[in-house]
Amino acid sequence: MNQVESIPHPAPPVVVVVGPRGSGKSTIGRLLAERLERPWHDLDQLALEACGLRTIREVFEGPGESRWREAECAALRRQLDRGPQVLSL
Repeated sequence: MNQVESIPHPAPPVVVVVGPRGSGKSTIGRLLAERLERPWHDLDQLALEACGLRTIREVFEGPGESRWREAECAALRRQLDRGPQVLSL
């Protein structure tokens, strides 16, 4: 190990993983959280819990896209105030 690798680098309080659908955000988020020893959260899952439904499709077919976007925004605001973590968007 060289000297640079041995210097501890503090991680930011919240690491946000972003990318297109199906790009591996959840996989990378879980692995990164494990490596940083932080909790990992998925925004889609948090928003689904807020809507009380099991799938995004159910939300779009039921309450609709506007309800989904409201749930996403509320979940993101809430989660960003919860301390160190990895959050997949």
